[in-house]
Amino acid sequence: MKNRLRIHRMRNKLTQSQMADMLGIAASTYNMIENGKRRVDLQRAKQLEEILGVSADELLLEIRTVASER
Repeated sequence: MKNRLRIHRMRNKLTQSQMADMLGIAASTYNMIENGKRRVDLQRAKQLEEILGVSADELLLEIRTVASER
């Protein structure tokens, strides 16, 4: 698993569905974010930071890297 978002979610023992609920988005949308098929805006990045306890910079860097590799 090279996606930091997925790793941090799993470390926090959260499912994709739980993450989607916490972010106020559909589970399918969260899945696309986690798989690098959809970008997040600053508001969502800050929410991810709060939920996962990791800097948004670190998560955004990885999300952009994964998206650009595809």
